[in-house]
Amino acid sequence: MQGRELTNSIPLPNAQEALSNIDDRMKGIHADGLEGFYDLRKKWSSWMIFWITFIITSVLVMSFLVGCSAFTFKNEQIFVQWLFGTTCVEIIGMGVLIVKFLFNKPKETQN
Repeated sequence: MQGRELTNSIPLPNAQEALSNIDDRMKGIHADGLEGFYDLRKKWSSWMIFWITFIITSVLVMSFLVGCSAFTFKNEQIFVQWLFGTTCVEIIGMGVLIVKFLFNKPKETQN
């Protein structure tokens, strides 16, 4: 009889309340994860904008210096062609990375 009184005096948590607490914790973890994801996305997009601006600026400066005859590539004209070609490919590649990986919607979690 004494053991029975002991088990009856221990309050058991309400199952619905326990599930609600777990659900609230999962929502909090998901919100924290999304916040980190968006912070990381912001950092990457800022760096991508910086590098694209740097690449375009350096090619424009190089073009200006070649036009002003400060740089002459008479014997290395293929270098200038490769420079402009690779720069265009780099910018397009970074644009693809930005669109595909940085500005896509995060996948929904299965509940």
